[in-house]
Amino acid sequence: MLEFFSVDSSKAHGPRRDVLFLNECNNVTYEVYTQLETRTRKLVVLDYNPTSEFWVHTEVEPHNPHDFLKLTYRDNEALEPAIVRSVESRMHDANYWRVYGLGEIGLPEGVIYENWEPVEAVPEGAQLFRHTLDFGFTNDPSALVDLYRYEGGFLLDEQLYLTDQKNKALANAIRTAGGLTPAAQDGAYIGRTHTLTIADSSEPKSIAEIRDYGVLDEPPHRDPAGVQPPA
Repeated sequence: MLEFFSVDSSKAHGPRRDVLFLNECNNVTYEVYTQLETRTRKLVVLDYNPTSEFWVHTEVEPHNPHDFLKLTYRDNEALEPAIVRSVESRMHDANYWRVYGLGEIGLPEGVIYENWEPVEAVPEGAQLFRHTLDFGFTNDPSALVDLYRYEGGFLLDEQLYLTDQKNKALANAIRTAGGLTPAAQDGAYIGRTHTLTIADSSEPKSIAEIRDYGVLDEPPHRDPAGVQPPA
């Protein structure tokens, strides 16, 4: 017997089944999937458009034996020519083409930077351009990230991501990243950093205090036209 139903939290607690086929599961919460999966005896089949990473990638694949089959519009022999033309007319849209043309995981909507990839380490030849500092404390961590120029692009290297960091600790992290000794207990220091630190403009007092520990820092200069690449 086949049963077709739209998924909501009440249906997820329904009767058991032998096989579960969950269509466009990226539109279903992990909690609902869990209720359905635990009531399935033999086989679970999931399909989805990989618009962005979701619970299949983080919760299911790493912890369960599975087979994975990637299909794109080219594998659908019954697809109408008009739909093929529609998909291929959007090759210029990098994220759309990545998802619907190539079947790769896309980026969430609203991401500022696209076309990036992780690297194992900062390569030789990369030039340190700026330190960047975002202030936090109890709930939100403070973040210190180094910005490098490399082969016409930029590299980001996280140096610190911690809560409960006072300004002196942040200043010493920047000094250490710049090859200098930390400031002493009384605040005395030897040498000032040469690489400019762009610090969170919401805390001008913290910026001034960190500067007192021998760190060259200033708030960002906002461009009214929006986010622009570093000059």
